Amino acid sequence: MQQAVTRMRSAGYTGVISIPCINYANACGKINGSKYNGSTWLESRPKDPGKHLVAEAHVYGKNLCDNVTCFDSSMRPITKVAPLIFGETGETYDGSDCGSTYIATFMNWADAHGVGYEAWTWDTWGGCGVLISDYNGTPANAWATWVQQHYLSL
Repeated sequence: MQQAVTRMRSAGYTGVISIPCINYANACGKINGSKYNGSTWLESRPKDPGKHLVAEAHVYGKNLCDNVTCFDSSMRPITKVAPLIFGETGETYDGSDCGSTYIATFMNWADAHGVGYEAWTWDTWGGCGVLISDYNGTPANAWATWVQQHYLSL
């Protein structure tokens, strides 16, 4: 990632650069019992002369880090030194659950800690992993309805 930041800045780019965590952007810190304990985003983040780095996590139910305890230990420390965004978030990574338990946990935690997020995905291909059933924006399922209501409440 250091090479990417260096190259972008040398080319004159002055905007924000999103630097993802490892393991499909889900492992941001040390997680007990995980093979990803060797590195954290804070320990390995590149140097940026522009000081415009954002940490990015992809957070889904059933992922390695999918609960408040994990967020508090591995992601919250990042929020104290750099902006953090959930560049993707959804009920489950495999689209197997149309409920709203995970997404409610993720978005409420993010709101409480100043973390941005983007629900995945705005498409009509069907199943539990989509937000809309048509391009008029009709929620596709229970988790999509929860996301819509949450956004409207902000």
